[in-house]
Amino acid sequence: MTRAEQIKSQMDNMLLSHDALFTVPALAAEYDALSAELRALNRGEAYKPYDMKRAGLEANVTFAANKVRDELHKLRWLLKVGGTAENLAYGREGVALFWDQYRAARRELVAA
Repeated sequence: MTRAEQIKSQMDNMLLSHDALFTVPALAAEYDALSAELRALNRGEAYKPYDMKRAGLEANVTFAANKVRDELHKLRWLLKVGGTAENLAYGREGVALFWDQYRAARRELVAA
């Protein structure tokens, strides 16, 4: 029995217990994963499960990069309107903090 036939058989068995499939989230997720694997097999591609760890690391990098951008916009605005020295120092601290977070997140992503 090929892998595609195994998946179809497993999916058919899951559909026989229709109520359980749609009331138990774990079964629905498993059914979706099997369906994705079957689609990949039908396209002749190797199935690659979604890498949650890498997705989380990428999200951390994106979040930190957006925070750096936001802090730079605030600092630019403060310079434009003539913010006080205290405000400018606070703005520079914010940029430095989020820049460090961005670099750390980027290093972690590259290491993974």
